[in-house]
Amino acid sequence: MQAKLWIFFFAVFTLQQCKIEKRAEYQNKPHQSIFTESNGLYVYYEDKRQAKTRYTGLLKTDKDSFICRTFIGKEKAAQINIRLKYRREYQVLPQKGTTSKNKALMQYCIREINHIANQYLQLSRQKFPAEIQQEDEWPDYGYTLVHRFAFWIPFFNYYGSGKKGKASDFTLISIGRHFQGNPDSDFFAFRKLPQYKSLPPYTIGSSTTIERTHEKIHFALDKNWLEKDLKEVQIPNLLGFYQLPHKTSQDAQINIDKFSLPDLKVHNLYELIRLITPFHHIIPSSQKIYRRNGRIVYEFDNIDPKSGYINHSISTFILFAKGEVYSFNLSGFHAVLEKNHAYFLKILDSIHVE
Repeated sequence: MQAKLWIFFFAVFTLQQCKIEKRAEYQNKPHQSIFTESNGLYVYYEDKRQAKTRYTGLLKTDKDSFICRTFIGKEKAAQINIRLKYRREYQVLPQKGTTSKNKALMQYCIREINHIANQYLQLSRQKFPAEIQQEDEWPDYGYTLVHRFAFWIPFFNYYGSGKKGKASDFTLISIGRHFQGNPDSDFFAFRKLPQYKSLPPYTIGSSTTIERTHEKIHFALDKNWLEKDLKEVQIPNLLGFYQLPHKTSQDAQINIDKFSLPDLKVHNLYELIRLITPFHHIIPSSQKIYRRNGRIVYEFDNIDPKSGYINHSISTFILFAKGEVYSFNLSGFHAVLEKNHAYFLKILDSIHVE
């Protein structure tokens, strides 16, 4: 339920966090940032501007190469290989390997991405807050579009758009990282967001609390939790792993990891944040990054396609000298964490270091 790859990148964020606090606005470098995004990242948008809902995804495959995948309902998805070129403005060019012979769909992908890219370009040439709306007038058609941008969205920071005064009809619905052959995170297997359900809420009973220690990290955990043998888990950099069984064998989990930071070349902190999304079906509106007790905390929800439940993740990062970083990661079914908010908050507040 909890992946590890993103923690490695997020730790670097902690080293440079003061820069973000000194600069409330974000100035991107449009000719660089898109091309330095991590390969394998993808986004999916839901387009409700026509009678039938269309889903369109964008997957980065190389420095300037992407695959656009688009479909309606159960129809066969069209895949268009494109190249993004920058010379004062973006140009979206088709490449070899395109599977679709439908020129209309090819034009749709190129037109939409080109428009999104150049809306982003206008915005990124100036300083702007972490999240912003931008108006785009279409006088010939008698309306104004409102585009929404957020720094944590891969590629063009593009959240969606809609006519002014109305709900968005072109909206980001999923962020993920592609893993070939894994149907839960395979970009090419996506058809729609998994149907999710709510776990019946219950209250976690009180139990004897025990002080737990993993190297420099100390925290209090009661006997409701089961500690797993690390030989069974076999995850690199893992110091400790706990499960909370009740409705399932793992309604919630805690894992503690340790990293030593390498030199990672990025252009700004927001690129780092966008590198930490290997999960599938992240719910865009759920992502939050903030400080708690002087530490960086990252939260988000994602849909587990196997169980159908929404998971909630809270990760706390603790920085020591010489680039040594510990991460304390709490995740579980959203309904469990929400119902027992004070219980889990007490665990997080108990974290202390030597």
